[in-house]
Amino acid sequence: MAESGAVIVCPARRTKLIALDRMTGQEYWRANIQNPWGTLALSATHVYFLNQHARLDAFDLHRGARLWSTELPGPSGWLHADERSVVVGGWRNYTPLTCLEAATGEVRWTVHLGSAQVLRTAIYAPLQAVAMHQGMEGQIRWLSLHDGHERLTLSLKELQPDSCDVIPRGVFGQEPRGLLVRSGSGNFYRLTGDRAVVEHHQTGQNLLSRPLDERDGQVFFLNRRNEFCVYDLVEQHTLVMERVDHLGVAPLPARRLLDGSYVLGTSSGTLWHFNAAGKRISRRRVCTGVTTELFTDGRTIAFRAFDRIEA
Repeated sequence: MAESGAVIVCPARRTKLIALDRMTGQEYWRANIQNPWGTLALSATHVYFLNQHARLDAFDLHRGARLWSTELPGPSGWLHADERSVVVGGWRNYTPLTCLEAATGEVRWTVHLGSAQVLRTAIYAPLQAVAMHQGMEGQIRWLSLHDGHERLTLSLKELQPDSCDVIPRGVFGQEPRGLLVRSGSGNFYRLTGDRAVVEHHQTGQNLLSRPLDERDGQVFFLNRRNEFCVYDLVEQHTLVMERVDHLGVAPLPARRLLDGSYVLGTSSGTLWHFNAAGKRISRRRVCTGVTTELFTDGRTIAFRAFDRIEA
């Protein structure tokens, strides 16, 4: 699932892509796809679905009309999009990094990345570039979305060579959502702005989760004791809660609600609710497993379980 504004989009019923109202679940539109196995990326106007790592379809977000389709050399992966560009490739070093025109699907450029393992890619808005963590040398490279040429290279000490198939999607580098990369066992760097300003944050925990992402000034993760933790970027303080029934190292399905409380969905299908001080309010098993991030609006929470959409 992915969201843009009040619209949630997800594959369904084997050959359909559907758009729903986040608050009510009302269906806006449905479109045909080959099968539900793929990756979604949304902009303010478009929906992109990379089906089985090879076929890329673009749809109008508000009407569901198919705008273009293209076949890519597979297996591609790590789909990113903004208003002008769509980026794929780099996942497991199977394919080169490719940038396409968002409006037409025409290939703008392709860059072969070599043999060093690609650990993370992201659209970095302030530089209009793709930020890429590759290899063990502790470097982040920025490749221009316009022509694929290198715009900036930054060396960071103790950059953690984390590898994870599931990485955060969206647009990074602006103040509400910096680009986070792990540093050592418990710290991370936060990169923002067109000069890639670097902040170094120390969580005081031995991190299990990777890679990291921020939501509204909060970074959610599990420590090595499997405790749910929230790091506040302003206060530079970690709130440690309790052990939860979540497996894996991918980003946690967690959000902070308007009242300051925290909600977490786990791989075991449990919704945990903690107050602002980290004390558990409730714990309820609602499905066999939460498989997407949580999409919230006020106190309404939507997510995808293994077999259905819950709200």
